[in-house]
Amino acid sequence: MRTRIVLAFWFASVICGFASDKPLPVSAAQLLSAPRTFNGKRVFVLGYLAPPDPHTPLLYPSEAAARRTHNARDGIVVFVLPPKISPPQIQRLEHGYIRVVGTFRHIHLWRKERPSPRGGIERSVVTANSGYGWDGLHENALEDITELKSVARP
Repeated sequence: MRTRIVLAFWFASVICGFASDKPLPVSAAQLLSAPRTFNGKRVFVLGYLAPPDPHTPLLYPSEAAARRTHNARDGIVVFVLPPKISPPQIQRLEHGYIRVVGTFRHIHLWRKERPSPRGGIERSVVTANSGYGWDGLHENALEDITELKSVARP
């Protein structure tokens, strides 16, 4: 009897584990509007991949948003390690719509500035945390990516 109960709990935990691996389908706009809600969750998202610089591919809700945006908070860093996908493969996907499955991460960026105790040339001391992408300027990222494919324009 005891063995059956243990097996039943083990089987239930395995089933729940498989159910939790299924990514949550969301839009890039939803991720950007409520990032704390999705922080740490596996997501399935469609969006437009465009690089603001050669080192940081960003996912935007649409091509129009990518063209008009120049704010580090308006895109999601697509963080892919080289063994899974090479930089040339990512470059082939840039400036197009993609489907990506990964873990969404959010870091609230902050910056504090205070007067320098020494004065002189050093007028203020700035402290800040670091985010994602080149120079850590972005608050949002997709990591642990398991799927990254080109898709037709929606």
